[in-house]
Amino acid sequence: MSSTTAAGTLAPLNVVMVGTGEYTTGYVAGHASRSDKTKGVVGLVMFDLRRRGKVGTIGCVGTNGTKFPAIRDLFEENISKVYNNVDVSMSTWPADDVHRDVEAYKQAIDSLPRGGAITIFTPDPTHYEIAMYAIERGIHVMITKPMVMTVEAHKRIIEAARKNGVYVQVEVHKRYDPVYADAREKIRDTENFGAFQHWDSVMTQPRDQLHTFKAWAGKSSDISYYLNSHHVDYHCWVMDGLADPIRAMAVGSTGVASSEEFGCPKGTEDTITIITEWKNRADGSIGTAVYMASWAHPNNSECHTQQRFMCLGHKGEMRADQAHRGYSVTQNNKYGRHRFTLVGYQYAAVNPLYMKYTPGVDGEFSGQNGYGYRSIETFVDACRMINAGKAKPEDFDRRLPTAASTLTSTAILEAGRRSLDNGSCWISIPDLLAGKVPGHIKFAEEVGKQPWGEPQEDRGRSVDAADTRGFWYMIGSVSCAYSFCWKRRLCPWSPWCIKFVSLEPSLGLNENLKLEIAKTASAGFQHFNRKLMPRNKLGSRGSPSRRGGGGGGGNKVVQQHYYHEVTVTATPHKPGNAPNGEAPPCLFLRKKYRTSRDHRWSYVLHDWACLVVSLCIEVNCFLFQLIGMLLKPPAE
Repeated sequence: MSSTTAAGTLAPLNVVMVGTGEYTTGYVAGHASRSDKTKGVVGLVMFDLRRRGKVGTIGCVGTNGTKFPAIRDLFEENISKVYNNVDVSMSTWPADDVHRDVEAYKQAIDSLPRGGAITIFTPDPTHYEIAMYAIERGIHVMITKPMVMTVEAHKRIIEAARKNGVYVQVEVHKRYDPVYADAREKIRDTENFGAFQHWDSVMTQPRDQLHTFKAWAGKSSDISYYLNSHHVDYHCWVMDGLADPIRAMAVGSTGVASSEEFGCPKGTEDTITIITEWKNRADGSIGTAVYMASWAHPNNSECHTQQRFMCLGHKGEMRADQAHRGYSVTQNNKYGRHRFTLVGYQYAAVNPLYMKYTPGVDGEFSGQNGYGYRSIETFVDACRMINAGKAKPEDFDRRLPTAASTLTSTAILEAGRRSLDNGSCWISIPDLLAGKVPGHIKFAEEVGKQPWGEPQEDRGRSVDAADTRGFWYMIGSVSCAYSFCWKRRLCPWSPWCIKFVSLEPSLGLNENLKLEIAKTASAGFQHFNRKLMPRNKLGSRGSPSRRGGGGGGGNKVVQQHYYHEVTVTATPHKPGNAPNGEAPPCLFLRKKYRTSRDHRWSYVLHDWACLVVSLCIEVNCFLFQLIGMLLKPPAE
C-alpha cells in the first residue's frame, strides 16, 4: 500500500480485528455486554478513526460466522443509531453460514497488504501463533494484554518483528489513564518521593464475568494473566530504569469458579496474588510489590472493575482509587442487575475517562480523549508513521508499550504461574529472563494454533509428518512410562526422562494422554523443554487410524494432532526415604493421580519402580531411540 496520499499526508491504515468478543464488538452470549463495555471498544474506536481519516478498510474475523448478523445488528443499534456519521460497515470472516472455521484468521490476514495491521483480542494462548502469522507477512500487530504467556514466546515475537520490520504494541490502556500517567511521574521523582519501598494493587471484577470466561478459565489461562497484567505492566513502566524485579511467588484462592454455577475445572483460582521483590538500582535497597486480581467480586457492585494501588517510597506515599473518581449516577432501572440497588433506583460509579459513550453536542462520538481510545489510536498513528518512512518500529520503545519494552511484565506473570504450579515457590526473574525456567507451567502458548488453526510443528524444530521415527520414539516412551528415577545422579549416563502431556477434554479430542521424551534440567524442580512430538493420525490407505503414530503398512499420514501441554511436574516429596535426607523428585500425572505429598504409597511405588526397572529403562530408551534415528521414512 502507498505510505502517503497525494496530498502528502499519512495514508489510512487498513485493519483487521481478530476476535469477536466483548472488547472488540460488545457482543457476549447472544446479546450486548452488560459490563461497562456495552458498545465494545476496538470496533467503535476503529469506526471513528475511519471517520477521521486515520483508518481505511476494516475487517473482523472470528471462528463462528453465524455470529456476524447479530454483531452487525448490534453495531447498527448501539453505534450507527447513537452517533452521527459513523459507518459500521466491515468485511467479515468466515461467511455468515459457517459455524466454525479455525483458519479464517489466515484468510483475513492474507487479505491485508504489507503494512496493514491487525488487533488481537482472543483467548490468551492463541495470541502467539496469530501474531507470528501476521508478523511473518509484514503486518503490524496490536495484542491485548497479556501479549503472550511465556518469556520464550515473547522473545520470539520480538525477534520476528525486528526481522520483518513490523511494529508490535501491547494494549495496556492503564498507561494512558491521566491519573496513572501523572502518578508515574511523581513516583519517578526520586528526589522527593525516594527509592521504591512497597507496592500494593488490587483489580477485581464481578463473578458474572466467569460466564463469559468459563470456556478458558482454569483451562488455558487464569485471572492473573487477565487482570494482574494491567498493574504489573504499569508498575514495571513506573520502575523502568529505577529498579529491577528479583524474584516472585504467588498464592491463589479457590471455590467460586469451580462451583456448580460456573463449572470451571477443580482448582481454578478465583483470586491470585503475586508477591515480587525488587532491587533499587541507585542504592541496592529492596522493595516489595503485591499484585492481586480476582473475578469473585459480588455482582451488585457500584462499578464493574474495582481498581486501586498504593505505592510507598522512602520519602513519600501515593494512593490512587480508579474505581471511585468522585462521579456517580443514579437512574431508574438503568444499570439492571449488575448495579447496586439504592432506594428503588440503580446506582453506579462511572468512569468516562476510560470510554465516553455519551454523544457530543453535535451528535457525534466524542470519546477521543478516553484512555481506552487513546491506547488504540497511538498504535494506528505509529503504524502510519512507520509505513510513511517517518519512523522506525524501535523509535517507539521508550514511548509506547511495545513488545520490546514489556518483556519484564511477561516474566513476572509467568513467574506467578510457575510459582502456583510448583507449590508457591519463589521463582528467579533474572533466571526466567535468561531462559533458565524452573518447574513446569500449567498454561503456555498452545502449539498448533489451538483453537484457531491446524496443528503445526514447534518453531525451531522441523517435523516430517511422514517420519516414522516418531513411532519408535513413542514405543520407547510407553515402555518407560511406568518407571521413575530416584535421583538423576544414579543414572548419569541417561540424558533423557519421560514427559507426560495431557489433552484437555474441552478441546474435543479423543486421546487422553501423550508421552514425549525431553531433556532434563538441573536438580530441584525438573524442567522440561517444550519440543513438539506430534501423534500422527493415519489415513485409510492400509490399516485404520490407531493410537501411537504410524508408519509401515502403507499408511499415509493425513493429519498431525495437536495437544495441550498442561500437567507434568516434578514434585519434591517430604524427606524420609530419600538418601541423605533429601527430597526425591517424583514424576506424576497431575490430573490422573493427584498424589499427596503425605501418601506413603507413592514412596513405595517410587522405590520398587527404581529398583526393578531403572537399568532396563536406560537400555530400552537407548535401543528404541537408536532404531528411530536409523530408520528411514517409508517411500511414498
